[in-house]
Parts: sequence; structure tokens; C-alpha cells
Amino acid sequence: MEDSLLQYLKYYEKLPQWIKYPAGILYSSLPPMVRYGTFYSNFRKRIDYFLHLPDHESMINAQQEILFAEVNRSIKEIPFYQQYDSVRCLDDFHRLPVVSKADYLKDISLFCSSNVSRRLKVNTGGSSGTPLTFYLEKKKSRPKEKAFFDWFWGNWGYRPNSRILMLRGKPLTHNALYEYQSIKNCLNVSCYELTPGNASTVLKEIQKFKPQFIHAYPSAVDVFVRCIGNAAQNCFSELKALFLGSEFLDHEEKNRFESFFQAPACAWYGHTECALLGGALPRDDRLLFFPFYGFFELLDDAGNVITQPGVTGRIVGTSFDNSVMPFIRYDTGDRGTLSEPVKLGNFFCPTLARIDGRAQDLIYLQDGAAVSLTAFIFGQHFKEFDLIREMQIEQRELGSIVLRIVPLNTLTEQNKQAIKDFLEASVSNRLKIQIETVKHIEKTLRGKHRFLIQHYHTHS
Repeated sequence: MEDSLLQYLKYYEKLPQWIKYPAGILYSSLPPMVRYGTFYSNFRKRIDYFLHLPDHESMINAQQEILFAEVNRSIKEIPFYQQYDSVRCLDDFHRLPVVSKADYLKDISLFCSSNVSRRLKVNTGGSSGTPLTFYLEKKKSRPKEKAFFDWFWGNWGYRPNSRILMLRGKPLTHNALYEYQSIKNCLNVSCYELTPGNASTVLKEIQKFKPQFIHAYPSAVDVFVRCIGNAAQNCFSELKALFLGSEFLDHEEKNRFESFFQAPACAWYGHTECALLGGALPRDDRLLFFPFYGFFELLDDAGNVITQPGVTGRIVGTSFDNSVMPFIRYDTGDRGTLSEPVKLGNFFCPTLARIDGRAQDLIYLQDGAAVSLTAFIFGQHFKEFDLIREMQIEQRELGSIVLRIVPLNTLTEQNKQAIKDFLEASVSNRLKIQIETVKHIEKTLRGKHRFLIQHYHTHS
């Protein structure tokens, strides 16, 4: 049901609050099976099945059964993989090539099945600034995400319709400072509009709402804390946990947030491509990669699997449950440092001590307000991503940036103006954007480019 209604979401968001509120309440009261379809419950059953396996070997066998079925189906149905023999063991699997965004950008049709009716078009800016438009599977990918997070957050006390304070994502309707979203029982505070001058208004709403959880980008929480200062007492008395993803959460930040909110901070790692999901469980800061979601690999620069804790390598994932465009041995563009395996149920999960490559970069608007690039770019998913190969932002002065774009083919003046207008409007025109089209963006020694070159720094 949810995927079928997705095309109407933009119209729902424009409705007046007096219509949205009861409609959201009614919709949120529907059982998960009705809202998300049968795959929601099927995936919850898969999680429960894995958690009750008797030992680690049973988990390995169960995961490889899913992995080999997914890959062999792709070898039959996906043009790029039809040149390869079917896989029966991990050695066969490791003979398949590691692919990256660059491979998909050359000809995405090679990686898609012919089942057009099941495609759900999405795009991502990517932490390295290389946009990608691709397909998830209708009635599977999004129900699976919901089922996973209901379980994962449940380890921290979350229950469906718990009260959530949201600090992430695209601008609110009419660039509102905050908005109550009854569908999710969520008070969404704009990452773009919040300033020290209007923080007291937001805090009054938060105090009435009494959030039980915060869902946010770490950089957005950092901005939030700086804006509200010490005025937040009594606003978070019922807070159980902070769910912080899309950026790396370092130990210093984690400790600072936990001290400020007097609640534990839970880090998680994922991406729009839905190949991997990892997250921290209570009393352990490390990121576990869950074997029932996707297949995790950490590879060195020569393509060998890393098994030694303390070694850093490339995070590579193989998606489960996406038959329209499976991601097989997909190089996410992120790097991580391996840790000792962590036990979950009766088996062990691969675990990372930290993630590299998820920058917590900030740009500064004309009034000095800080905005995280994760929200400004990666959380927007605007349609012009389809036209862009790579991006880079440079800021030299307050309230002004240069956005460099390497087009996929050509970028017209009309396209550039649309990008400029969209991004400037998202921050209430408190940022001037100059767009430059370039042929290439200089890479680092590891083959990635800096998404933000920041020369301006506040003195607060």
C-alpha cells in the first residue's frame, strides 16, 4: 500500500495541517501488514529465524543460501552478470567483480532486470559527492527497511508510534521551522531554519511533544545543541535514545551528546542502495553488520578479504531482496576499520570499530546559521541528480558557496538555474550559490574527491 501511495506524497505534504493531521492519524493506525504489505512480516520472520539459530555455522549456511540464490537469479536475469557461471560456494562468489558507482554510470541498463513494473526509482548524492540514480524493488525494499528499523530500534526501547524528534532530511513545507507529522508521530524540526534566535520557539514545541527518541544526522544534532544552549532543561525528560546515522559518530561527539541529553546515542550505517545495514546495540559502540539484511565484505586495495581486526579497508556489500537491480559486490565508497566479531543470538556478526568517508561537513548561511551538507545535499534527492556525475562545494565567505558540477552529458543554463533556485530556496535564500561546470574534480590519493573545501570558519 505504501509504495502505491508514494507518488501522491508530494500532494499530501502540501495539504493544510487540519487535513494532514487526521489523515495521518488514520493511516498510522493501520496494521503494518496493510501499510507495508506481506514482505514486512516476511522479513520480521527472517530476523526471528536467524536470532533463534542454534550456532554460528547454522547462520553461515542460512546467509549463504540467501546470497547464492540472489546471485544466481541475477546471473540468469541481469545482463551484466549473464557472462558468469552460477555460484555454489564463496570461492565462486569471490570471482565476481567488485563494482562501483562508476560502473553503473557507464550503462545502468546492464544492471537492471526487464521487470519495469517492479522498479522504484530513487537517487542518492552519495557521501563522496558522486550522484547515482538507480532502482529499488516495489513492495520489498521499503517494507524491508521499515521492518528492519522496527526491530533494530526496538533493541533500544522503540515501539511503533513512539514519539520521535526528527533533525534530518529535506526542507519542510513552506520552509517551516517545525512541523508535526502525524503519520510518523514525529515532530520534525528544520535543519535549515533553526537559529539561536528562534530556538526558544522550537523548545516550547519540544517540551509539549515530550520526545522519546531523536532521529538525526550527528552534524544536525551538533547544530541543534549549539543553537539551544543550556535552555533545554526539562524538554528531554522522557528521552530514551538518539538514533544517529548517515554520518560517522565519533567518540567525542557521542559522549557530548549523551551528556547533554542524558540518553544513550545509537549509531547506525546504511545507504539508499540498501545493500548493507549496520548498527550499534546497547552497551557496545561498534557497528554490527546484520547477516539477514545483506552480505558484508571488507576488502583491501588489492581486493582481498580483510579478516584481521584493526585493519582498514573498503566496505563492499551485496544486497538481498532486490531483483530489479541487485547490488552485487558493490563498493560503497566508504572505508571502515575491522573490529572483533560481536555475538548476536547464537552467532557472530562482522563488526567495524569505525567508518571513514562519511564527512560531517557544515556550510554557513548569511546569518551565520550552520547547515549540514548531509541535509543540504544528500537528504534532498532532487531530480537534477540525474544530470550530475560529480559535485564539489567550496566556501570562502559567509553565506556564499561555489558548487562545481561534472555533468553526465550536458548541463544547460536552465538546468543550472533550476539547481540554484532549488537549493537556495531550501534555505530561505540565505545562501548565494555560484554554479560552475567542470570537466573533472581532483581526486585524493585514495581515488575520492573532497566534497567540501571549507575556508570559512566561525569563531563561536
